[in-house]
Amino acid sequence: MKNIYVGLFFMCCFWSTQLGAQITLTSSNYVQVGDRVQIATDSMSALTPGEGGANQIWDFTSLSAQDTAIVSIVDPATTIYADSFPDANQASLVIADMDTAISYQLITADHLSLLGVGVGLFAPNLPETGSDPDFDVIRFDPPELQAVFPTTFGSSFQDSSEVTFSITDEGATLALKQVTRKSATIDGWGTVQMPNGNFQALREQVITTVTDSIFLSEPGEDPIFFGGDFSVDTSYNFLAAESKGVLVSFDSRFILDGEPTDSPYQVTFSLVGGAQGSAPVSDFLVAIQGESGAVQFTDQSTNDPTDWMWDFGDGNTSTMQNPTHSYAEGGTYNVCLTAGNEFGSNEVCKEVSLVVTSLNNLPAGTTLKIMPNPFSDQLRLRLTNWDRPAAELLIYDATGRLQYRTELRDEVRINTTRWAPGTYSYQLRQADQVLRTGQLLRK
Repeated sequence: MKNIYVGLFFMCCFWSTQLGAQITLTSSNYVQVGDRVQIATDSMSALTPGEGGANQIWDFTSLSAQDTAIVSIVDPATTIYADSFPDANQASLVIADMDTAISYQLITADHLSLLGVGVGLFAPNLPETGSDPDFDVIRFDPPELQAVFPTTFGSSFQDSSEVTFSITDEGATLALKQVTRKSATIDGWGTVQMPNGNFQALREQVITTVTDSIFLSEPGEDPIFFGGDFSVDTSYNFLAAESKGVLVSFDSRFILDGEPTDSPYQVTFSLVGGAQGSAPVSDFLVAIQGESGAVQFTDQSTNDPTDWMWDFGDGNTSTMQNPTHSYAEGGTYNVCLTAGNEFGSNEVCKEVSLVVTSLNNLPAGTTLKIMPNPFSDQLRLRLTNWDRPAAELLIYDATGRLQYRTELRDEVRINTTRWAPGTYSYQLRQADQVLRTGQLLRK
């Protein structure tokens, strides 16, 4: 059981504690809530992190993705232990096989701190607030400093933190107190060559001193010192903009299935350009095609959506990217677009107001202009090229009640200040003939 916790803990900290972006890093370069990133491990690689210094070239093209995990950056309020970390403004959810880990971070303009981790067994989905799966909470006291901004070649920081957690099995409790002292230095910059491309990156050297004290307690008995350990290890992280943080991490402390590996480092890396990215941010443009009822919708969503679901607000839908839809009647419709990709989906809704001319029997060359439509406090209607006796204009509200009536020869202006917002219909008649019908919209 301990190996599972250690593995999840490392993977969680990989993305929650070593995020970065450009050659000079600020807090704005870090991943944001809503991002999802796929990482991989290569436990058998013989690669080493190479040398530090300026303008280096590090060749990691032989890396192989043996195991993968998804890291989701989520709102802490959506997770089970949000109440345990009230200062957190970001959480990293890691799912590996059937196990789940959530780390809680506080990121500000000048630093990033790891507040703690929740580790759960057999909980592959993000726990809902208030649920109670088999989770353990690990708190850092004080929070573990992970980065100081701005970060660039030659910058460094030191930190000391402490964590205590326990595992209970068949009544016995194994408690671990771990004191960590860390010294981090950006000791190199240059080009990292990966299987999927080349990336400009910073190299971070992290020297970590860990003191473990383990206590075993049986029911009804005082805790007994079970053992301890002291280690000094050096790890390396390569930070790149394209990976939204860690591109490659070399960790010398990792053990595989409880046994040391023949490889000098456990290598964890981001699958940049593969399954790394963000859910779409939905947006669209609206182009009303005159008074025919036809509307062209153009997708403007970012982050490369691959599927679309349109709800046109009149009971009709479409899965096309850029559909044209025809409305039978004028009015105001709430149109929603949900754009999605493998990282999630996002919905945006907009009100679309349009006029539909139901009938047009005006003489050839004669036009009826309605200005503006939709209207607010004044409505103007103008007949052009009209050489007949005055026509009759009738305007009805949404219930069919007559709202306004007048003669129209050339132009009429109507004060609509007291009209209620909504849809109105109109008729233009002469004698017993209906010349034109349509809709008017009061904003």
